[in-house]
Amino acid sequence: MSSSAVSTAKPPCPSSAALRSQAFVLEQMRHSMRFFSPERAVDPAGGYFHFFAEDGSIFDADTKVLVTQARFIFSLAVAAEHLGDPKYLAAVEHGVTYLARGPLRNAANGAYHWVLKDGKPTSSKIFTYGLGQCLLAYAAATRAGCAAARPFLDETWETLEKHLFVPADGLYAEEADERWTKDPYRSESGNLHMTEALIACYEATSDEKYLDRAV
Repeated sequence: MSSSAVSTAKPPCPSSAALRSQAFVLEQMRHSMRFFSPERAVDPAGGYFHFFAEDGSIFDADTKVLVTQARFIFSLAVAAEHLGDPKYLAAVEHGVTYLARGPLRNAANGAYHWVLKDGKPTSSKIFTYGLGQCLLAYAAATRAGCAAARPFLDETWETLEKHLFVPADGLYAEEADERWTKDPYRSESGNLHMTEALIACYEATSDEKYLDRAV
């Protein structure tokens, strides 16, 4: 085979028992976090870097996306909880500060900008999916031991209840404009991710109002 040929051979698949084992799951988590390590992902200027090439180099240091920021907090919080290395909790605290108080926040309406480029918003439409990811991030951070996240978990819940929950439907609206005018468009995405986030809130706080809303 020439050096330029690409192998199509599939890597060996672990046994079903191995796939179901805690050791396998933890090793996969360690493997992922070796790539997305705090040393690589944390942006000293605030939050995290969001765009990585295959070799781990950062190819766009100037764009920040709301959902990426929130999912990084979630991933690092899960690592902090299960891998036990304090560097993960420190990275969570760093990310929560940026998400909760940094330039992704929209001071005009209490929500978040969707995308920042060079520190300035390029889109500020409000998506339940995005707020759900923020709620999930704050819940995971709270469960991992980041006390600073709890007030923002409460705040995000209250914002969603006030502006996006539709009692007649028993569901959250999918999206709204910057003035909180709800769009009638409805898909599965927003409420699917809200269910995930609400269960995480219950697990982090033991407050049954989150579980009641989830079901």
